[in-house]
Amino acid sequence: MQQQALPRSGSIALRQGLIFGVGLGIIQAVITIISNLVNLGSFGIILSAISIILAIAAYLVAGLRASQQTGKVVTGLLAGLWTGLFAAIISYIVTLIITIANIDSLRIAAQRVVDANHANFQYTNSLLIAITAGIGLGVVLFLGLVGLGVGSIGGAIGSRRANIPTQSYQEAMFQPPPPYRQ
Repeated sequence: MQQQALPRSGSIALRQGLIFGVGLGIIQAVITIISNLVNLGSFGIILSAISIILAIAAYLVAGLRASQQTGKVVTGLLAGLWTGLFAAIISYIVTLIITIANIDSLRIAAQRVVDANHANFQYTNSLLIAITAGIGLGVVLFLGLVGLGVGSIGGAIGSRRANIPTQSYQEAMFQPPPPYRQ
């Protein structure tokens, strides 16, 4: 009788992370674009809160679904990590594009703040892009770690709900040699 091979946990985690990460990244990118195009005021805070809740839910569900397929918590942990990384990278790219598109107005606004505080400092476009890139990379790493943690919670929940078929007992195919007779 042939044994059925279980799917590899790494590919399942990557697949779930890709599905949920790209979906979450697109939603967060749309929220970022809307909040930059329109002055939303206090509604912007509500959109940010919704974005955070959606992110946590995506990390949790990705971890839960992935670990349900393998019965391992580590699969959910990896799915949460991939979800966080994919979503953060998409959001990071959109933020960089928006920053580059609006660099002059951002530089003028930042310089006004510095001048109002009577600091002797001059902002340049390249400095603002470097700051955005550096902070963005830090945020990508941070959200990957948050995805790792929340994905592990989803993995713990999903591994208990896993429906992994168990193999029934089979006799060994080895037959011992007959006893030696003299």
